[in-house]
Amino acid sequence: MAKDRYYLPEGTLLKERFKIVKHLSSGRNSNLYIVEDRKKFDFWVIKELISSFNNPIEAKQAYQQFELQAKILNKLDQPQLPKVEDFFEENSRHFLVMEYLDGKNFKDLVESEEEFFSEEDIIGWAIQLCEVLSYLHGQKPHPIIFRDLKPENIILTKDKSVKLINFGISKLFDPHSRTLAVAKTITPHFSPIEQYAMVTDTRSDIYSMGATLYFISTKVLPVDAIDRSMNNVPLKFCREYNKSISLELEGIILKAMELDKEDRYQSAEEMMNVLKEIQATVRTSEMTDQFSGASSSIQTIDPDAIQALSKKTIVMPTEDIDTRPVSSKAETKTAQVSESEEIQSVEKDSTSKKKKVKKVKKKQKKEEKKPLSTRFILIGIFFLVIVIFIVLKFIFKL
Repeated sequence: MAKDRYYLPEGTLLKERFKIVKHLSSGRNSNLYIVEDRKKFDFWVIKELISSFNNPIEAKQAYQQFELQAKILNKLDQPQLPKVEDFFEENSRHFLVMEYLDGKNFKDLVESEEEFFSEEDIIGWAIQLCEVLSYLHGQKPHPIIFRDLKPENIILTKDKSVKLINFGISKLFDPHSRTLAVAKTITPHFSPIEQYAMVTDTRSDIYSMGATLYFISTKVLPVDAIDRSMNNVPLKFCREYNKSISLELEGIILKAMELDKEDRYQSAEEMMNVLKEIQATVRTSEMTDQFSGASSSIQTIDPDAIQALSKKTIVMPTEDIDTRPVSSKAETKTAQVSESEEIQSVEKDSTSKKKKVKKVKKKQKKEEKKPLSTRFILIGIFFLVIVIFIVLKFIFKL
């Protein structure tokens, strides 16, 4: 192993500005560090190119791709892309300073979560991916093809934003040119069939996004494009692994993963528009479910209670001739007398209450007057003190 494959120790100061806080990881040709910016008092991620290639042509190509990544990111400005702060060389090492993303890549997320992600979340992430691909593919004079879209290269930040990372093998697409060593950039399960033949265009990213969504939705790696094409291995439906996925979302994923790029969505924008349509449907159905759940929780009248109530006879007051016996009439008179006595006693009580209320009001008026007289006395004392103070001051001056 070449000496410069070793990662730099913590505390190393680069460009007299970036202090290495932690070594994050090492890949086949790069090291990743978290660094503290002593100028802006912020944290960044530094990607270091490992130039330990035996073949000088490969070493040169690796540096060119690394430099291309810096140039691409430096000229782009889109929410789903990390910002580039700096690109420099020091002690024959090459460094790219990028925005620090606090989150997890989707490979780790899928493997760490026991439950399936909700369809609403998956659609939201897919729309964000379509937005960034649409932005890249719309660059002038040539579209930028990402060519390595896979779960490891997509970060979900703490604020639920999707970020695309690792532009090492992106290229400015020119229909009349090819990129060297494309075969080395193939990712099984996520690369389209044309990438094996080293002929890619913007629709190649569409396939990779479909394969990524397949993995996020099912937690299963999709069948590789070569196996599907050469060995006739079928790609299973998403719903065979995850029943909660709708037929609409499954259809979008499978269309994006068509082997023939002419049968896929022809642009990220086209795919995004279809996703937005089913996103609206999903939200509407969720609102309907919530409403139906709320209405079902409302208590309903028991049918047995209604039937029992209908059997009872409701008697309304009438003015018919009194046909009761004499004894009951006498009882009625006695009851009427007692009622009149009660009414009189209530009237007496109300009269006495009125008198009490009048007395209380008189007391309140008296109490309201007291504070006024007290205020005047206090004001008078205050002015008297001021006068005495002025007189004493005048006397002492004399």
